[in-house]
Order: sequence, then structure tokens, then C-alpha cells
Amino acid sequence: MALAFIAAVFLAYFVLGLGLAEIIARLMVLKRIGLAINWAMAGLVLVLLILNLRDGVLCLQGRLNETVLQLPGFLKDRIHTTIRHGARQAKYVLAAFAMGVVISFLELACTGQVYLPTIGYMLKMKGPSTGIVWLLLLYNVAFIVPLLIIFIATYFGMTAERLTHILQKHAAAVKFATAILFLILLIMFIISSRIST
Repeated sequence: MALAFIAAVFLAYFVLGLGLAEIIARLMVLKRIGLAINWAMAGLVLVLLILNLRDGVLCLQGRLNETVLQLPGFLKDRIHTTIRHGARQAKYVLAAFAMGVVISFLELACTGQVYLPTIGYMLKMKGPSTGIVWLLLLYNVAFIVPLLIIFIATYFGMTAERLTHILQKHAAAVKFATAILFLILLIMFIISSRIST
């Protein structure tokens, strides 16, 4: 069931990435539009960098519920409903796969914060070629590694309570690491924009 869920997440994000890359690539054909998209991506990355720093400080203060960059309540509720519904199905593996696809799209509001700017940068560097397909594959393999680690840990006895405690304990570090990632992306977008002009 876990492997079916993880496979669904991988496939959903990979296909979604291909679709987003196609849309962005078509918009970037015209130089002015491409430059505007580049600066828009840089602006988005800057906002996300600042929000991650803010959320990191809140996590250090033990105020995780006040963080901005998290799924809204209605999406969390929808995910929980999807899991409860899937858990009642007779065909567990198919249900786990279906849940993986649905949850991937519901969590896009959160995961898309990194995915969209990364796709934009991939296109900026590689162009709309087959090279980006391999980069998307690599990105999505890296994306499911934490899911595999959690699966292995729970298989060998880690409880949901213990996992939640670990995630909460390291929430600030994750936020600050994500802010560093966005800082690197921001610098790359600015450099590539200057080169383009």
C-alpha cells in the first residue's frame, strides 16, 4: 500500500511538472514575456524566502500553528477525508494509489511553492528540451525519498506520534533550510535575467 501511494505521488508530480513546464515554455517563447516570467518567478521566490524565515522564527518560539506556509485547514480536512475514505476500500493497493494522486493535487498549494520556481529555472537553463525531462525525473525521485524513509521507519515500528514529534522538533530547521534554497534560486534568477538582457 505504501509503495502504491509513493508511486502515485511520483507519477502525479512528474506528469504535473511536465504540464507546468509546457505552459511556462510556451509563455517564454516571446523574449519580453519570458523576461517578465523570470522576474515574476524571482519575486515569488523572494516572498517565499521571507515567509520561510518568518515561519522559522515562529517555529523556534513554538508557534507552529501560526505559520503562514502550511496547507489551509479546508485542504487538510479534505486530505483526512480522502485517507479515511480510502482506508475503507476493499482493494487496498488501488485505493492507496488513488489516494496518492488525489493528495498530491491537494498538497500542490504547499509543494508547488518550490516546484514551480524550480521548473521555471530548469526551463531557463535547459530550454524546452528533453533535458528538462531528466531533471524533472531527478527532482521527483528526490521528492519521494522522504516518503520512502517514513515508510521504512514505520515498517520497523515508528509510531505516528513519534514521527509528529520529530517533525515538530525540526520544523524550524526545515523552514530555514527552505529559505536558503529560495535564496539560491533568487540569486540564480537574478543572474539569468541579467545575462538575458
